[in-house]
Amino acid sequence: MKRNTGKFLLAAGMVLMMLSGCRREPTAADIMRKAVENTSKAESFSGNMLMEAGVGIKESGLSLGFDMTIDMDIDAVKESGACHMKGSVKADLADLAMDMELYCIPEEDGSGFTTYAKLGDDWTKVKNDEDEENNIAALMNLENYLEKGTKLKLEKEAEEKDGRELYVITTSVDSSISRGVGGVMDSMFGNDGKDLDFGDAQLDVTFRVYRDDMMPESVSLVLSGKDGEDLEIPNEEENEITFQDLRLVLEFEEFNHLDKIEAPAEALEAQSDSMDIMGDLEKDDDTVAEENTVEPELEKDQDGNYILKDWNGEREAAISPREGMKLDQYSEDTYLCFYKEGDGPYFAAYTMETLYGPEDKQFYTESKLKDKETYETMEGYSDIEYQEEQELEADGRKVTYVSLAYTYNETLYKKDIYAWTFIDDEHMLICEIGEYPEEKGEYAVDTSVIKKLFEGIKS
Repeated sequence: MKRNTGKFLLAAGMVLMMLSGCRREPTAADIMRKAVENTSKAESFSGNMLMEAGVGIKESGLSLGFDMTIDMDIDAVKESGACHMKGSVKADLADLAMDMELYCIPEEDGSGFTTYAKLGDDWTKVKNDEDEENNIAALMNLENYLEKGTKLKLEKEAEEKDGRELYVITTSVDSSISRGVGGVMDSMFGNDGKDLDFGDAQLDVTFRVYRDDMMPESVSLVLSGKDGEDLEIPNEEENEITFQDLRLVLEFEEFNHLDKIEAPAEALEAQSDSMDIMGDLEKDDDTVAEENTVEPELEKDQDGNYILKDWNGEREAAISPREGMKLDQYSEDTYLCFYKEGDGPYFAAYTMETLYGPEDKQFYTESKLKDKETYETMEGYSDIEYQEEQELEADGRKVTYVSLAYTYNETLYKKDIYAWTFIDDEHMLICEIGEYPEEKGEYAVDTSVIKKLFEGIKS
């Protein structure tokens, strides 16, 4: 650090310190908390996925080994589940290389998805009648790569890309990997993720997060067997498939720039093929319906209230089941999400944040103002309405909320409401509410709904 020798420079430096405050540098948990929140709001992304692995196959006493590389550019839309992947698959066995292109497009009647695949010069298509759970856009949800209780490490040396500084955060998971990573491996290994037994695996994850906007630049995964052993991939065939040090890198290039993805005319004209391109295991309708209605096993108190915990697991609150709402199947002890079906559908997601200073209390107000400014400059967004901070009382607690409503492409109407209350000086309970009305301005969530969402909470 350059030494200041003049009294004027010394005084100026002290003034700057007083004006800027003494806010501490964020921890790894702070950074990931913001990055998880930011990516959870993103509706689409474009990027690149690179997978490299040594593959071994044993069957009928014969063994075969080769190195494989899959390099795919990705476009994906979260809400619809539509995606486009284009790239190549290469193996050093006889210098095998094949170009590949995939479109996964939802049916207009909601009956499933059609996957269009181009291998070489020919297109084929496969209709998946069952509900499709493997949404490629979920790859950008960073919580999918985190196991509960995982220790995060912020590397001392930051990196830089295109003049922007990057935080580098690493973590390792022994024994079992998370549900989200299992979903990532799903599309790689031709499985539904539930039969993949990685109990003896070592998963090392590296997150790179831009410092200026707390959005991810990339996620890198290295999956290996413990003690240097190969990683066996279970399958239904009478053979053995193993991987050596599988490496997957997902780079994010752009967020929130896609409205929809459509397959080209030559793909739509393709002949149907009985092959399931994504390799999903067949399920009967009863199995699919059962999976979609199973409520997650979450901790409850003696009165049957759900226990919500902060990111560090040090503070908790009890939230009673929400009247007229269902618990989302992906809820966890740090994220409780309920949804209302039927007329006036909406969702309400609860989280608990740790406060590190007075400025944190203004985070949601400031973030909504920033969203408003962003939408005003983006093509397709109109009728942007921001509501300033409002207050109400629920069960003796002061609840503050702000909202942002907008129209997208003149056909999609959305309203986000962020409401919060302080359960003590260091913890803030937040409820994020969202709804998509069929008609402009016909919103179901009003002050009475917000008040009701903050009742029945014990801390």
